[in-house]
Amino acid sequence: MWSKFKALPWIATAGMVAVAIVLALQSGKVIRLQKRAKKKDKHAVSLKNTEVSTYIHKGKKLAESAQLDKDEAVKVHERMEANLALMGKNSETIDDIANRFNSKRVRK
Repeated sequence: MWSKFKALPWIATAGMVAVAIVLALQSGKVIRLQKRAKKKDKHAVSLKNTEVSTYIHKGKKLAESAQLDKDEAVKVHERMEANLALMGKNSETIDDIANRFNSKRVRK
């Protein structure tokens, strides 16, 4: 039984590392989406400034696509901030977790 409790700090550490990796991936996704939207916006403006109606239509579609990317980036950023807020509420250190479980242990 005691061996299960000895592993808890390592499990908690692994959980914190996993959360950090997920947050880093979300942050990278936000940056990537913002860059892609910026490129699409620039290209959409150049297409809209032409005289050919086909290019104007393509420019409008590209601008809509860029807006979708921006909206997705905002959603991912909001999720990331919510995860960070959750982590802030649970500010236990590894030692706190270990002490909490060790104090509940029944000595024979």
